[in-house]
Amino acid sequence: MTSDNSAQEDVITDEPQHWVLDTRPLLNFTATGSVRLLQILLGTPIWVPAEVHREWKQTVTAAEGRLRSTPISRHHPTDVRMLAAFQNSTHCFDEDPFCVVHLYGVERDLAIELEQDQQGIHPGEAAALAVCICRGRTWAVVLDDRPARAFALQQGIHTFGTLDLIVRGVREGHLALDAGEVLFREMQYSWPRAPHGRLAEYVAGGRPIWNGE
Repeated sequence: MTSDNSAQEDVITDEPQHWVLDTRPLLNFTATGSVRLLQILLGTPIWVPAEVHREWKQTVTAAEGRLRSTPISRHHPTDVRMLAAFQNSTHCFDEDPFCVVHLYGVERDLAIELEQDQQGIHPGEAAALAVCICRGRTWAVVLDDRPARAFALQQGIHTFGTLDLIVRGVREGHLALDAGEVLFREMQYSWPRAPHGRLAEYVAGGRPIWNGE
């Protein structure tokens, strides 16, 4: 006979309890020195697939190379701030809040399959999605590219984007709207295909976070 305690332990909640980051959100929050906000919103640990971590390190190395090859007089202040923020974030992978997860077995096979078979899904996204699919509905993914988001929603995965989290931070009082506007503009500077407009429009609900939904 099953005890009441055992029965309670078998109950699965649909609320996200574990968060997996794709590369673009990881870049957005580390480039702007906003890891602490991410930690407040998602808790710890925040899971980062090894492939995402690799892509992140490649981007940081490329940013360092661009600044080294450019005369100091031509350095854009935002580029300098971003690189400093990147470098200050490296310890977050050794301590809190990021935990690098390596994929093996079924998770690794699924990530390879998604990358090969699903058009528009890149290696980091495939790894993040594979983790969520294999580990269940309490795992949520944070990503910003539309093909990967569409696939995640089809699979019933809790799916959030960078802008979702900033809006949530403002609405829950973790971030003042003015500070959020500055943060959003800084992210837009280096974010290809970033959402347009002002943050206030999204916070007020006057503009959809994901167009067409």
